[in-house]
Amino acid sequence: MKYFITGATGSIGRQIVKQLVGQKAEVVAMCRVPEKSNLPKEVRTVKGDLTDGNIDKNIFNGVETIFLFPAEGDMRPFLRSAKEAGVWHVIALSSLAVSAHFERDLESASYKHHKAIEDSVREVGLILTAIRSGSFANNLLAWSPTIKMTKSVFLPFPNSAQAPIHEADIAESVVTLFTNHEKWGKVYELTGPKALTQREQVEKIGLALGVSLNCHQITPEQFTSSVSQFMPAEIIKMLLSYWEDTTKQPDPIRTGFIEITGKIGRSFEEWANDHVYQFR
Repeated sequence: MKYFITGATGSIGRQIVKQLVGQKAEVVAMCRVPEKSNLPKEVRTVKGDLTDGNIDKNIFNGVETIFLFPAEGDMRPFLRSAKEAGVWHVIALSSLAVSAHFERDLESASYKHHKAIEDSVREVGLILTAIRSGSFANNLLAWSPTIKMTKSVFLPFPNSAQAPIHEADIAESVVTLFTNHEKWGKVYELTGPKALTQREQVEKIGLALGVSLNCHQITPEQFTSSVSQFMPAEIIKMLLSYWEDTTKQPDPIRTGFIEITGKIGRSFEEWANDHVYQFR
């Protein structure tokens, strides 16, 4: 069986590839620039872009399932090429926002983007298995610069509580699903195993570093000003709404990782220890 991975050079894609290579699996990774992918030598890299319809269908030879990374743009031409080449199942990385458990989700950029991808897979006629993930723990690497420079993090809602998920858990879910046909065609909602306030998350990163970190509260306006040069306004609005709401009601724990793998997810402490070098 061939394992076809898109987005293979991202944090989750690399984890998927790493876990599959560890199982001696035959992995095909699609990259925009294969020669710069820096993937393990055992991996066959092929050139391709998820939003480019000019795909060489030969790259799908022997492939029945692909892991679909949620890139920006219209993926339908890519998906049609995959289907015409014999692919019939997609494991798509999606967002918990698509489940619309909260009113804020329906207007969020995440809902609109990921729902469009899920709809595209169904529209093309492929079987969809959707992994709707909550907050990625890896997003907290954005705190690294101020931790390195000032041993501090500046947050508009430090008492906002999420259940960040380790990228290795998302990858393990994908790897497990590849060979478990009875679990295909479903929606899985994933979070980390425990909700923590952002203040607690900062504290646990400090424990991993062996230093005391400071958590400073700033206004939403100050946050907006500090990130607006490199973050779209709709994303800033989505984050501020999400953090404000989860100050009042912590993120509920979702059990998709257990449903897929039968295991408890990795703790936030494990994630912090795994990434401690990126905060030094």
